[in-house]
Amino acid sequence: MNRFIPFAAMLLSVSAAHPANMLDLRTGVISKGASREIPTRTVEHTEDGIIVSYKFYYANIDDDRIFPGHVHWDIPGFSVSTTPGSPELPGRTDSFVVPNGVVVASLMVDGYPVSNMELTISKF
Repeated sequence: MNRFIPFAAMLLSVSAAHPANMLDLRTGVISKGASREIPTRTVEHTEDGIIVSYKFYYANIDDDRIFPGHVHWDIPGFSVSTTPGSPELPGRTDSFVVPNGVVVASLMVDGYPVSNMELTISKF
């Protein structure tokens, strides 16, 4: 337990020393500060299945100190991929009970195209 406290204090001081910026995904505008807004989740039951939707308008981005010109993404309530060498893309895992014989499909059906934004996502 004695080893955990100094490590936690060091971790907090490192993260507090480098504040995030907030990216508005609708406009591409970056502003100082961080969003704490948790994405809104809706579950819609349809005749042939369910539709799960997450609606979020902001992402927190932070410059990568190891790979200059890259950014770290953070969406509250989501994790990031941790596969070595791959981009740290935001993701979320949800669990649902699926009856036998049912085919499961995943599809991104909507998003905001932001053309005035060029960010390179950091690798893990």
